[in-house]
Amino acid sequence: MATPNAATTAPVQPAGNTITLNFLREKETKNTVKYQEQERPGQPHVIGSLYIQKWAANGAQAVRVTLEFPR
Repeated sequence: MATPNAATTAPVQPAGNTITLNFLREKETKNTVKYQEQERPGQPHVIGSLYIQKWAANGAQAVRVTLEFPR
């Protein structure tokens, strides 16, 4: 598993039909943690904000999400 610093500095590289996005913790709400997608130079956000239940986020400062687009 990558460290939070690695998640925030890893370049986003499309590999076939997948894209990997990095998020940083922005704030906590009552039951969730809000993460904000990190900007990729010259590209718009794919997701923007991501909310994860506190019990699942388990205090993580960074999250990496990989989207797969089957053919």
